Amino acid sequence: MERFFLGTFFIIFSFLFILYFMPTIGKNNVLNNSINWDNTISLDAEDLAEQGIKKIYDQYVVPHLKNYVVKPAEIEELIAIDNAEYRVKVNNKIYFIYNSDDQKPEYLSWGYATFALFDIVNQQLKDSDYKFYAINNGNELSGIFMSKDQYQQYCHELKVNKDKPSDFPYIPTLEPDWFGQYHEI
Repeated sequence: MERFFLGTFFIIFSFLFILYFMPTIGKNNVLNNSINWDNTISLDAEDLAEQGIKKIYDQYVVPHLKNYVVKPAEIEELIAIDNAEYRVKVNNKIYFIYNSDDQKPEYLSWGYATFALFDIVNQQLKDSDYKFYAINNGNELSGIFMSKDQYQQYCHELKVNKDKPSDFPYIPTLEPDWFGQYHEI
Protein backbone atom coordinates (compact mmCIF):
# COMPACT_ATOMS: atom_id res chain seq x y z
CA MET A 1 0.00 0.00 0.00
CA GLU A 2 2.84 2.36 0.88
CA ARG A 3 4.46 1.69 -2.53
CA PHE A 4 1.16 2.52 -4.23
CA PHE A 5 0.99 5.93 -2.53
CA LEU A 6 4.66 6.68 -3.24
CA GLY A 7 4.23 5.65 -6.88
CA THR A 8 1.08 7.72 -7.25
CA PHE A 9 2.76 10.69 -5.56
CA PHE A 10 5.75 10.39 -7.90
CA ILE A 11 3.52 10.27 -11.00
CA ILE A 12 1.46 13.27 -9.89
CA PHE A 13 4.57 15.23 -8.89
CA SER A 14 6.23 14.44 -12.24
CA PHE A 15 3.13 15.50 -14.16
CA LEU A 16 2.89 18.81 -12.26
CA PHE A 17 6.63 19.40 -12.69
CA ILE A 18 6.35 18.93 -16.46
CA LEU A 19 3.31 21.21 -16.68
CA TYR A 20 4.99 23.92 -14.65
CA PHE A 21 8.21 23.98 -16.66
CA MET A 22 6.76 23.14 -20.07
CA PRO A 23 6.76 26.09 -22.50
CA THR A 24 3.49 27.70 -23.46
CA ILE A 25 1.83 25.77 -26.26
CA GLY A 26 -0.21 27.52 -28.94
CA LYS A 27 -0.31 28.01 -32.66
CA ASN A 28 1.01 31.59 -32.38
CA ASN A 29 3.68 30.85 -29.81
CA VAL A 30 6.22 33.50 -30.77
CA LEU A 31 8.48 32.88 -27.82
CA ASN A 32 9.35 29.42 -29.07
CA ASN A 33 8.78 29.64 -32.82
CA SER A 34 9.44 33.13 -34.22
CA ILE A 35 12.45 34.26 -32.23
CA ASN A 36 15.68 32.40 -32.75
CA TRP A 37 17.29 32.91 -29.37
CA ASP A 38 20.58 31.58 -30.75
CA ASN A 39 20.77 34.89 -32.64
CA THR A 40 20.56 36.95 -29.47
CA ILE A 41 23.83 38.79 -28.93
CA SER A 42 25.04 39.24 -25.36
CA LEU A 43 26.41 42.78 -25.07
CA ASP A 44 26.76 43.97 -21.43
CA ALA A 45 26.40 47.77 -21.18
CA GLU A 46 29.27 48.04 -18.70
CA ASP A 47 31.67 46.40 -21.18
CA LEU A 48 30.45 48.74 -23.91
CA ALA A 49 31.04 51.81 -21.73
CA GLU A 50 34.51 50.67 -20.70
CA GLN A 51 35.97 51.31 -24.17
CA GLY A 52 34.41 48.18 -25.60
CA ILE A 53 32.03 49.44 -28.28
CA LYS A 54 34.34 48.84 -31.25
CA LYS A 55 35.49 45.43 -30.04
CA ILE A 56 31.97 44.17 -29.30
CA TYR A 57 30.62 45.64 -32.54
CA ASP A 58 33.39 44.07 -34.66
CA GLN A 59 33.41 40.66 -32.95
CA TYR A 60 29.76 40.05 -32.13
CA VAL A 61 27.45 42.43 -33.99
CA VAL A 62 29.05 42.71 -37.45
CA PRO A 63 28.81 38.96 -38.24
CA HIS A 64 25.01 39.23 -37.81
CA LEU A 65 24.78 42.70 -39.38
CA LYS A 66 26.30 41.34 -42.60
CA ASN A 67 23.03 39.46 -43.15
CA TYR A 68 21.30 42.84 -43.61
CA VAL A 69 24.00 45.26 -44.81
CA VAL A 70 26.51 44.75 -47.62
CA LYS A 71 29.33 46.70 -45.97
CA PRO A 72 28.97 47.43 -42.25
CA ALA A 73 30.28 50.81 -41.12
CA GLU A 74 33.63 51.11 -39.39
CA ILE A 75 33.79 52.43 -35.83
CA GLU A 76 36.63 54.67 -34.73
CA GLU A 77 37.25 55.03 -31.00
CA LEU A 78 38.29 58.45 -29.71
CA ILE A 79 39.98 57.96 -26.36
CA ALA A 80 41.71 60.81 -24.53
CA ILE A 81 45.36 60.11 -23.73
CA ASP A 82 44.74 60.28 -19.99
CA ASN A 83 41.79 57.87 -20.47
CA ALA A 84 39.42 60.51 -19.14
CA GLU A 85 37.16 60.68 -22.18
CA TYR A 86 35.62 58.04 -24.42
CA ARG A 87 33.79 58.75 -27.66
CA VAL A 88 33.16 56.75 -30.82
CA LYS A 89 32.89 58.03 -34.37
CA VAL A 90 30.97 56.50 -37.29
CA ASN A 91 30.44 58.21 -40.65
CA ASN A 92 31.39 61.62 -39.18
CA LYS A 93 28.91 61.26 -36.31
CA ILE A 94 30.47 61.34 -32.83
CA TYR A 95 28.87 59.60 -29.86
CA PHE A 96 29.89 60.82 -26.41
CA ILE A 97 30.17 58.01 -23.85
CA TYR A 98 31.90 59.54 -20.84
CA ASN A 99 34.26 62.17 -19.51
CA SER A 100 35.70 61.53 -16.06
CA ASP A 101 35.58 65.26 -15.30
CA ASP A 102 31.76 65.26 -15.49
CA GLN A 103 31.27 63.45 -12.16
CA LYS A 104 28.05 61.92 -13.48
CA PRO A 105 26.71 58.59 -12.22
CA GLU A 106 28.30 55.57 -13.91
CA TYR A 107 24.98 54.23 -15.17
CA LEU A 108 24.76 57.21 -17.55
CA SER A 109 27.83 56.05 -19.47
CA TRP A 110 26.26 52.59 -19.72
CA GLY A 111 23.14 54.18 -21.23
CA TYR A 112 25.13 56.40 -23.61
CA ALA A 113 27.19 53.40 -24.77
CA THR A 114 24.05 51.32 -25.27
CA PHE A 115 22.43 54.11 -27.28
CA ALA A 116 25.57 54.58 -29.38
CA LEU A 117 25.89 50.92 -30.37
CA PHE A 118 22.21 50.47 -31.22
CA ASP A 119 22.02 53.78 -33.08
CA ILE A 120 25.13 52.91 -35.11
CA VAL A 121 23.55 49.61 -36.16
CA ASN A 122 20.03 50.96 -36.72
CA GLN A 123 21.27 53.88 -38.83
CA GLN A 124 22.66 51.25 -41.20
CA LEU A 125 19.31 49.43 -41.19
CA LYS A 126 17.17 52.52 -41.85
CA ASP A 127 16.07 51.27 -45.29
CA SER A 128 15.48 47.72 -44.05
CA ASP A 129 12.47 46.01 -42.50
CA TYR A 130 14.83 44.88 -39.74
CA LYS A 131 15.92 46.73 -36.63
CA PHE A 132 18.41 45.89 -33.91
CA TYR A 133 16.43 45.74 -30.65
CA ALA A 134 17.76 45.81 -27.10
CA ILE A 135 16.56 43.30 -24.56
CA ASN A 136 17.18 44.04 -20.87
CA ASN A 137 19.85 46.54 -19.83
CA GLY A 138 23.02 46.86 -17.76
CA ASN A 139 25.09 43.71 -17.43
CA GLU A 140 22.26 41.64 -18.92
CA LEU A 141 21.93 43.75 -22.08
CA SER A 142 21.42 41.75 -25.26
CA GLY A 143 20.55 42.62 -28.82
CA ILE A 144 18.54 40.87 -31.50
CA PHE A 145 17.72 41.62 -35.11
CA MET A 146 13.98 41.41 -35.77
CA SER A 147 11.67 42.37 -38.58
CA LYS A 148 8.75 44.64 -37.79
CA ASP A 149 6.41 41.62 -37.95
CA GLN A 150 8.58 39.55 -35.60
CA TYR A 151 8.75 42.46 -33.17
CA GLN A 152 4.97 42.92 -33.20
CA GLN A 153 4.31 39.19 -32.77
CA TYR A 154 6.80 38.95 -29.93
CA CYS A 155 5.34 41.98 -28.13
CA HIS A 156 1.84 40.56 -28.57
CA GLU A 157 2.95 37.30 -26.95
CA LEU A 158 4.55 39.19 -24.06
CA LYS A 159 1.28 41.09 -23.53
CA VAL A 160 -0.75 37.86 -23.62
CA ASN A 161 1.61 36.34 -21.06
CA LYS A 162 1.39 39.55 -19.00
CA ASP A 163 5.15 39.88 -18.85
CA LYS A 164 6.58 42.96 -17.20
CA PRO A 165 7.25 45.96 -19.46
CA SER A 166 11.02 45.71 -18.97
CA ASP A 167 10.95 42.35 -20.82
CA PHE A 168 9.86 44.03 -24.06
CA PRO A 169 12.48 44.66 -26.75
CA TYR A 170 13.18 48.35 -27.34
CA ILE A 171 15.25 50.80 -29.35
CA PRO A 172 17.56 52.64 -26.93
CA THR A 173 17.31 56.42 -26.64
CA LEU A 174 19.42 59.08 -24.93
CA GLU A 175 16.80 59.73 -22.24
CA PRO A 176 17.95 58.83 -18.71
CA ASP A 177 17.06 56.96 -16.50
CA TRP A 178 15.68 54.14 -18.64
CA PHE A 179 17.21 55.07 -22.01
CA GLY A 180 14.13 53.92 -23.93
CA GLN A 181 13.49 50.68 -22.07
CA TYR A 182 9.84 50.08 -21.19
CA HIS A 183 9.22 50.06 -17.44
CA GLU A 184 6.59 50.32 -14.74
CA ILE A 185 5.44 53.88 -14.09
